[in-house]
Amino acid sequence: MRLAHARVLAVLLLAKAARGFVLPAVAASPSRGRTRAAPLSLAMNKALQRPGQASEGAKSVGIIGGGIAGLVCAKRLKELGLSPTVFDTGKHGVGGRVSSRLLQVPSKAYKGTVTMKVDHSTQFFTATDERFAALVTSLRAQGAVREWTGPVGTLQDGAFQPLGDAEQKLWVGCGGIDAVPKALAKDLRTVLNCWVAVVERQEDSGKWRLFRDNARKQRLSDEQGQDFDYLVIAHNGKCAERLMRDAQVPTLHRLLKTKFACTPPPAGLMQLSSLWVCTFVVEKSLGLPFEGVFIKGHPDLCWAADNTKKMAAVEKTSDLESWTLISSRPYGTANKVPQEAVPPDVQERVASELIRAFETTAGLPINSIQPVAQYVQLWGAGVPMNVLSGPACVLDGDAAAGICGDWVEQPCVEGAALSGIELAEALAQHAAGKLKSIGIPSNYDRCMEQVATPACGAFPGLAVTDALPPQYSPRAGGADRGVRGGGGGRGGLRGGGRIASKSDFRSAATTREEGAERGGAQGVGRARRGGRGRVQSNWAVSLDIRAAFAGFKHAVVLKKCEKANL
Repeated sequence: MRLAHARVLAVLLLAKAARGFVLPAVAASPSRGRTRAAPLSLAMNKALQRPGQASEGAKSVGIIGGGIAGLVCAKRLKELGLSPTVFDTGKHGVGGRVSSRLLQVPSKAYKGTVTMKVDHSTQFFTATDERFAALVTSLRAQGAVREWTGPVGTLQDGAFQPLGDAEQKLWVGCGGIDAVPKALAKDLRTVLNCWVAVVERQEDSGKWRLFRDNARKQRLSDEQGQDFDYLVIAHNGKCAERLMRDAQVPTLHRLLKTKFACTPPPAGLMQLSSLWVCTFVVEKSLGLPFEGVFIKGHPDLCWAADNTKKMAAVEKTSDLESWTLISSRPYGTANKVPQEAVPPDVQERVASELIRAFETTAGLPINSIQPVAQYVQLWGAGVPMNVLSGPACVLDGDAAAGICGDWVEQPCVEGAALSGIELAEALAQHAAGKLKSIGIPSNYDRCMEQVATPACGAFPGLAVTDALPPQYSPRAGGADRGVRGGGGGRGGLRGGGRIASKSDFRSAATTREEGAERGGAQGVGRARRGGRGRVQSNWAVSLDIRAAFAGFKHAVVLKKCEKANL
């Protein structure tokens, strides 16, 4: 009898312990209806032995990328008893696009400068999946997130329309969206300011060896100073593709090949859009009736938010008010420059154009917004425009390597988190001999599916759509668009418009013909590459040379304008 009672008590204690850290599993995603991997059994969950710690001899996992997908994957791996290490290029912290920035703002009230935090990428997120909702609940208990009650809605031609009352809850970081990755990274082994240059699998041990340099002199290791049993790629874009190019894992390398455009995405290639983000601070409130809006009806803008009210700062910094503007995909593509070295004049022009666009959309007088501080950033690999069909992660068991990220599941915080969770569980199953591989496409030419989301990402549960779908072709729209031209024309049109307006912002007075004349030379020989001629002058061609060529190309450019109906 005592033995029976002891067995019952043991089962009850085991179940109680499991509730503390085992995320619930669901059969399908409410957003995409895809089948999930089988949940782990209690016997496989090594975290039941030592909660939150890797057991002795635990498999090590090197995770490249400290965004939401990489952090959640590491968190779940640690719960499952594995030993993860996250490598991230961030100098000040992890987070990827879920990050905030500090602006130094001159303040008359303080007779000096004050520091203001702004969210300059991810603005908020929703939670519809049960597992992600459980994670959000945990983050809320840690004081990392809170519900954002708005007002939030859509904005078109000065008219604000709030979101419906029955829509999903909106979640933001407490004091900044960077509170989310900070909370996730707690108790994780993270290596910051670390660029992983080479990954190679050792023939003798089958483990992955990582290096910080191409010369393979600066070796990276796990907690025990050894190579990694598994490799996880938790980022995308050119860097991820280049990293895996010589890793001899064709199943993963093929998926990491990327196209950058705002046209309809292909069925066999990941496509990322480029976005400009402008944050600015004004001395007094703009007096607008909203805190966040999805913008409709303007070719340059996608989103605007009042950081000051959204963050609900406890101590109000005089009357200063900070805003974040996110561009549309066409604008980001038409104005793309080398992300690592954005020319100062381009920063000034982009900031001015986006702020003027916001004034128009919000119904404010032109030039009424006079920032006391501003910051502009180009997210070259912004938001995925298509996602991988099938499971929410990819694992090549033979290579002991996998991929997770929002582009595998859904372009949002929830999608990134779910992809990280599923890859972690797949790795645990593989380590236990219960799974070989998952998510590898049978046909790479048709493995991607297009997603219709706003340029700034998906928000499951909200009835918001892409205001400028990929079929949209940007073109000059009048005096306020100025001579920048947009993407409707080719080479010369794009180059011409921006050069004429980039320094003096004479958009209200400069005609399209003058813009084409002054910038025509920029687009010569670049018709097939579109806007690549836009800022060539910043580092190669002087204004005098451009002016000399302009006369020869004037007639050609004007003819292009006529054909494009500009």
